[in-house]
Amino acid sequence: MSGFDELTGLDDPIGFDGPVQDVMNDRPATIRVFLDFRMGCVGCPIACFHTVDDACREHGVDPGAFLKALREAAAGTGRERSGMIDSGDINATLGATSRK
Repeated sequence: MSGFDELTGLDDPIGFDGPVQDVMNDRPATIRVFLDFRMGCVGCPIACFHTVDDACREHGVDPGAFLKALREAAAGTGRERSGMIDSGDINATLGATSRK
């Protein structure tokens, strides 16, 4: 990941080549996006090896829509910012996911 992302205002934008685990670790708000797209990447041992593009392909997700949602979440312009979900929801979901 390199360059400047106009949407997020970050010097290190989320791209297709970024490892899934790095995306979630660096920008925790993106975890909700993975869950919303029904991608089992949260807690997956392969997340450190798969890129965002790999994960989209494996899960049959539209890469353009997914990348847009990731960037919006990272920028705080998606559902997280609107108050539809909060960190308690994410933590509860992560706890349930990690027990499976």
